[in-house]
Amino acid sequence: MRVEHIGDATLYLGDCLEIMPTLGMVDFVYADPPYGVGKADWDKQYFTGWEKTAVEISKHGVVCNTGAKAIATAIQAFGDSYRDLFYAWNKNGMTRSSIGYMNVIVCLVAGKNVRMGQNFAQFSISDLTRKNHPSPKPIELMRCIIKRFTLQNELVLDPFMGSGTTGVACAELGRKFIGIEIEEKYFDIACKRIEIAYSQPRLFVMTGSNGTGKTHLAIAAVKELKGKIYTMYEITTRIRQSYSPRADETELEIVDELARLPMLAIDEVGRTKGSDAELNWLSYIIDKRHTRGLPTIIISNKHVRKYCPTGGCPDCLENYLSGDVMSRLTDNGVLLQFGWADWRKTKRQKEAQI
Repeated sequence: MRVEHIGDATLYLGDCLEIMPTLGMVDFVYADPPYGVGKADWDKQYFTGWEKTAVEISKHGVVCNTGAKAIATAIQAFGDSYRDLFYAWNKNGMTRSSIGYMNVIVCLVAGKNVRMGQNFAQFSISDLTRKNHPSPKPIELMRCIIKRFTLQNELVLDPFMGSGTTGVACAELGRKFIGIEIEEKYFDIACKRIEIAYSQPRLFVMTGSNGTGKTHLAIAAVKELKGKIYTMYEITTRIRQSYSPRADETELEIVDELARLPMLAIDEVGRTKGSDAELNWLSYIIDKRHTRGLPTIIISNKHVRKYCPTGGCPDCLENYLSGDVMSRLTDNGVLLQFGWADWRKTKRQKEAQI
């Protein structure tokens, strides 16, 4: 057996039937076992024997992928611990057969204290993901499942890890992860993908006084990734205007637009103290972007408490951002301090001396 520790992930190369009983308790189990619909030797029948252990070691239950042909077999394997099922993934259109929709992946829910899920949407697979494994799942789907059934810092187990998509989603969402894979070539791919995921920041916070180049750098990044930059005042003004009966856009539409941009930079954070509702919306936008793996830049003249000369004052950025946002910065963010002098002021001083 081979074990790799990467970030908050522990990855095992070996048989899940042998490894799972040695793990102790986890918060949640997501499993995508072979369910007898493929042509490969490993996918000619539903793989069973792991379900009881998964239910026993999971505090908040098990979600198990299965195809239409294997639903009855999977439910029987879980026995009395079976709770419900939901449709998780429509593979780019459905093919009708005598037993149902063959391109729909169904998730079974089992165990105690389960945070129940919901039907999900249609997702696609990128060409890169398709090359990693013959039976890949979209990263967007895994983000949705992990987000729905777990909380930050909880421990997720995937006993059929494959190329590591569940682990990538956990790294992006601030979950701890245990993955088990029996095929070495897929195990190696998973290790590389999860290592990259843990090394990729999603939140950048630029702090410093006026004239230090924060906004200039953010504009360059936004332009490169075809995103947008707004001041905090512009965002809050749009949201306030949406409350009018004559508004052309709703509050939710504004937030959803900002949450989907390829890159979003928010300038002048902390210039004015926003209401609790506005701070909640900012936290919601950043959280949604983080879930989708999209980068966000926060720009502020304030400083973080860690570098405050007095150890904490009204000018600390923490007074203007929610605890969730600061947690994102601590867990998987980058703080960029622009500590040099105001170049505009320096330029004016030099010009005055000429």
